[in-house]
Amino acid sequence: EMRRLDPDRFVFARWLKSKYEQWRWLRWLGMQLSVVNLYRVCSKYGTSYQRALAVLGLLVLTSVLTFSIIDLVPNPSITPPLPRVKTSSITALKGGLIHALEVATFRRDALYIPTSRWGYLFEMTEQVLLAIQVPILLFALRRRFRR
Repeated sequence: EMRRLDPDRFVFARWLKSKYEQWRWLRWLGMQLSVVNLYRVCSKYGTSYQRALAVLGLLVLTSVLTFSIIDLVPNPSITPPLPRVKTSSITALKGGLIHALEVATFRRDALYIPTSRWGYLFEMTEQVLLAIQVPILLFALRRRFRR
């Protein structure tokens, strides 16, 4: 907890340390965006595997919903040709689920690909966040069953 409150561990502490002392809102924002605070939010410092699992589920659910909104097209290198995803809301959710799980498992040849830059950006973001959250969950499980 002391590390979380230490201004030297805030985001961009090297450049904004003097500003953190001047502006309370910037100090609060730096504290909220620090790595230690994000670790606290995601798993209560590694002591709550339920919270870590809930955050992981929330990330996957958010990805499914986001990919169902983003226009996905079938990957042209996959045969046989798949139907386009945006025909109905149920089909869009199925396509979003399939693509979110493909991204989460780092599958190289996905069945569907996004057509926009925002889709590709969200793919990369999901990969990074899931690659961070899964080890947090495993660490929390290890701490829980080690006792």
